[in-house]
Amino acid sequence: GGDGAEVFNYSGGGTSKTLAKNVLDEIVKIGQNSRGLKTKLGTNGKDYFGFIREVNAPSVIVECAFVDNKTDIKIIDTTAEQKKMGVAIAKGILKTLGIAYKTQATVLNDKPSGKTYKVQVGAFANKSNAEKLKKELKSKGYNAVIVTG
Repeated sequence: GGDGAEVFNYSGGGTSKTLAKNVLDEIVKIGQNSRGLKTKLGTNGKDYFGFIREVNAPSVIVECAFVDNKTDIKIIDTTAEQKKMGVAIAKGILKTLGIAYKTQATVLNDKPSGKTYKVQVGAFANKSNAEKLKKELKSKGYNAVIVTG
């Protein structure tokens, strides 16, 4: 029943909050409503989301739209609109890193860059679903791991 995008960031602020603000600003530029920057603490007073709490890097969780809201669905219901949302998120990340956005995509070669990127692709209440996705990703050449938290 919600409406708009929201970005959760580390409760201590810092680069995580800057990243969240930059991403949300870019999402708003493409026409999505803002639900604001958010933090969520667990009963222990620490960040609720393991992805934010356990990652040793500025991390955020971006919720782009509510699938139970007809207005929100119209913002992300085509592949082109989903890509537009992805570009908005990328622009926010690049702004945080101080890297200019280029409209011409650069094709990377197959050689490792020496950098490691961690991307969360799902959150599951059922471990067997997580294992199934891990197996699928590994079959496609990705080094997938399951993180609990």
